[in-house]
Amino acid sequence: MKFGRTYQIQVKPPNGPAITIVSPITAIIEVDRHIMSSANSVSVTFYNLSQSTRSAIYKDKYILNQYWQIVIMAGYQNSMHEMFRGNIYEAYSYKEGSEWITKIEAFDGQYAMTNAFVTESLSSNLSKMEIVTRLFAAMPTVSIGSLGSPAQGQAARGQALAGQAYDLLRAQVGDTVFIDGEICHILANDEVIFGPIFQVDQGNLFTTPRRRDTFLEVDAIFSPEIKAGYLLDLESNEPRYNGRYKVFGFKHNVTISGAIGGDAVTTLSLCCGTKAFFQVAA
Repeated sequence: MKFGRTYQIQVKPPNGPAITIVSPITAIIEVDRHIMSSANSVSVTFYNLSQSTRSAIYKDKYILNQYWQIVIMAGYQNSMHEMFRGNIYEAYSYKEGSEWITKIEAFDGQYAMTNAFVTESLSSNLSKMEIVTRLFAAMPTVSIGSLGSPAQGQAARGQALAGQAYDLLRAQVGDTVFIDGEICHILANDEVIFGPIFQVDQGNLFTTPRRRDTFLEVDAIFSPEIKAGYLLDLESNEPRYNGRYKVFGFKHNVTISGAIGGDAVTTLSLCCGTKAFFQVAA
C-alpha cells in the first residue's frame, strides 16, 4: 500500500549553494508532463519556509537567461522517484494572514528552448540524424534520449539553419520531439521509450477509465514513478479497457505535509493506438 507521502525538492540557483527542502514542510505540487512538443510544467506552493530560504528563492520571470534548476523527488516513505526536473521560470513569496507562502513555477527544457540559437549552412547531403545531433549540441541543459524513426533518413540538401535550435529541431521532425526530465526524445506515434513497463491495477484507481477519442483518461492514486513515453499495463473494473498503452501524459496533484491531508491524484492520459508499439533505446 502507498502510505507516508514524502518529498525532497532541490533548487540550484545560478550563483550560490543549492537549497534543499524536505517533508514535513507543507508542499502542494502540480505537475503536467506529456510527450507534446510544448514544455512540461510544475507549480509548487510551500507554506512557512524560513526567512533565509524565502529570501534565497526569488526568480524574476522576465529574466530568461538565468538557469535555476529544480529537481523534485517524491513518493512514499523511503521510496522516492524523480517527479520533475526543469528550470524555474518564476519564484516569489508573500504573506497571507499568519502564513508565509512561497510559489515556484518551472518548465522542463524551457531554458534550452529559449536560449539556444543556431546559424549554420549545410551544403552537404547530411542525414536527419546528423542534423538532429548538431541541433542537440547547441541546446544547453538538455541531453539526448531515444531517437526513433522520425530522426532517420536523409534530410533535404543545402539547408540553412538559422533560429532557435528547438524550433529548427521541430522543423526537421515535426511534433514528434519532446523534452521530459531535461532529456530530449523523438518518437513516432507507434514508438515508446525502452525501459520499464508501468503497472496500474484496479486497487490504485479512483474511477473507471474514461475513453476520450483515441485516448483513455484514468484517475489513479499518486504514482510518481510513471514516466511519459513509456508503456503501461492497465487493469480496471472495465475489462474492455484492460491492456497495454503508451503513456501520452499525466498530471500529478499532490499535497505532502506533516500538518494537513490533501489530494494525492495522478491523472493519466493513455494512447490507445491502432497497432503494436516498438521500444526505442536511448
